[in-house]
Amino acid sequence: MKLEKLEPLDSPNYLRLIFEDGKRLKAPAFKVVELGLTPGAEVTPEVFLALENAQSLASCKERAVRILTASGLSKKELQKRLNALGFDCGTADGIFGSKTENGVIAFQTAAGIEVDGKFGKESFAALSAYSTPENEPESDDAQGYATYVVQRGDTLWNLAKKLLGRGGRWTEIAALNSISGTMIRDGQVLKIPA
Repeated sequence: MKLEKLEPLDSPNYLRLIFEDGKRLKAPAFKVVELGLTPGAEVTPEVFLALENAQSLASCKERAVRILTASGLSKKELQKRLNALGFDCGTADGIFGSKTENGVIAFQTAAGIEVDGKFGKESFAALSAYSTPENEPESDDAQGYATYVVQRGDTLWNLAKKLLGRGGRWTEIAALNSISGTMIRDGQVLKIPA
């Protein structure tokens, strides 16, 4: 089918695509640009499906953001809390981008809940049960350590390198957690020296 026209919508994040056969589709602007669609372009069924799927994914992310807002937890606060638990969301900047989505996926995996990359009600309940801001020590906390939840593929060496700057400091993590040897497991909460 042939794309006849692109129209801006109230939201700058979406465009309305109007096709020659009269079909209309609201699609995320980033996906339209990513696919290189311009008026007159021939749109295959696969590309049309990709646009529909992108619309669904964008809608899910918007719902997740509404749940965050309704819960009183900002995107920036979510990032800070997940980062404090060891689920890397990158810089806590308030933008729900791919790093935050990956952090949410890692958290969902460790929490044993549905893994979809969206921070919905189940994820919020799991985060609330997992931690509260009051019991998530910062690295400069009086306790002298932060916590980290072990994720699939983590090793003491890699954690020490990522969190302490040198892989050779893995022995400090082991000692603080009374670990003899190098065995750690997914979901294990480790104390990380400040």
